[in-house]
Amino acid sequence: MQFFGIQNPLEDGRHEAEAVSGEQIAFALGQAESQTTLEDIHRKMGILEPTFYREKKVYANMGATEIRRLKQLKDENAKLEPVVANLMLGKAMLQDLLQQIVRPAVRRNIVCHLQTIYVIGKR
Repeated sequence: MQFFGIQNPLEDGRHEAEAVSGEQIAFALGQAESQTTLEDIHRKMGILEPTFYREKKVYANMGATEIRRLKQLKDENAKLEPVVANLMLGKAMLQDLLQQIVRPAVRRNIVCHLQTIYVIGKR
């Protein structure tokens, strides 16, 4: 983790891990509930205190499999967002082009043709 562009080392000289697995998060949260000191948890996990509290806020009351599934869904969502954005941009460009170039009567014929081909409604 970086603060103000500086890599923040842990007490023993190691650097905080970039990604923590679902099992590690669930283990750390379980340890926190079982009277283990937070310093021990931070040292064992190799994470900083703010990271622990951020993970606790997000993943409280979740098991390791739920955390893993949530991370998979977040990764999949991150991959799909640019695809959806490109599709929406293409749609907007085509609509703009259709409005600027084609006369209304021809546009109606094109829309009717597309409705019959793709079996879609008017709206």
